[in-house]
Amino acid sequence: MEQQLTILKQQQNDLILRENEYEVKLNESSKRLNLAKINHRSIWKIVQQ
Repeated sequence: MEQQLTILKQQQNDLILRENEYEVKLNESSKRLNLAKINHRSIWKIVQQ
């Protein structure tokens, strides 16, 4: 019983770590997407001139 509890706690910690990694990656992706939008707008303004 004690051992099962330890295993479950470890699995929970692993999941939390993985979730945090995904959150970081998602934030990075959002930043890149926003940069891409800004670049696209800048390029589009130049093209329209």
